[in-house]
Amino acid sequence: MSSMASSKFNNNGKRLAPPSPSTGSNASPAKSDVSPSGSKRQKRDHVGSIRDRASPTPTPAAAAAAAKATDFGTHMMTQLTYVVDFLKAKRAPKTLQEVLDHLTLHNLPEQQQRIFVNLMHKHSRIDHIPAPKTAKSAAGEQHPAWRTGKYQFKAKIPGVHSKITLLEHLQHKTDASSLSVKDLKDGWPDCDQAITELENEHKILVVRTKKGQPRQVRVARRPPSVPCRGPRVLKYVAPDRAALG
Repeated sequence: MSSMASSKFNNNGKRLAPPSPSTGSNASPAKSDVSPSGSKRQKRDHVGSIRDRASPTPTPAAAAAAAKATDFGTHMMTQLTYVVDFLKAKRAPKTLQEVLDHLTLHNLPEQQQRIFVNLMHKHSRIDHIPAPKTAKSAAGEQHPAWRTGKYQFKAKIPGVHSKITLLEHLQHKTDASSLSVKDLKDGWPDCDQAITELENEHKILVVRTKKGQPRQVRVARRPPSVPCRGPRVLKYVAPDRAALG
């Protein structure tokens, strides 16, 4: 009892005020401004918008057809790379049948072969050579138009594959810029010997690397061994007056 009495009075003998009740415990919850019907309407609108944005599920047949078309397109792009390597290595025009036989695509359906031919025509490194209009097969049967002609590798500098064609190409340049040997080797890989011979003949000028490899070539406008054929200029020399007396 003494302990309880002492807890209700302070040191001066005055009664302590009872603790105030907590405002948080007795506070009534705040009413929401949104009515239940409005909240349900917002949920329905949100679910409806999600359904509208969702794409319809494709059927198994449509999904299989799309996957097959994607695989065929990827396969054709890979085969085009092999065609470029094949034509670059052969360095000679090849017929469509020779290309298909090399890639083992001769058993493709005609529609897929047409697609492949169209892709080759659009490729930047493949050049199509149209066949003459009177061209016929050995059996006398005329091929369809899409199967005629030949295909060859399209180099960065086309038509340059010998000393004569290289010299002609350099002479027909309208500016004094040099020709990159790297671009030249794209269609003529073994051009080093011809470049050295033309350099020794004083027909071209060659810029070489530290290891002696040709890097750039340009035409020599005037060979150094040929004297200038311009007008002769005479230099006047004054006579020595002391010698004349």
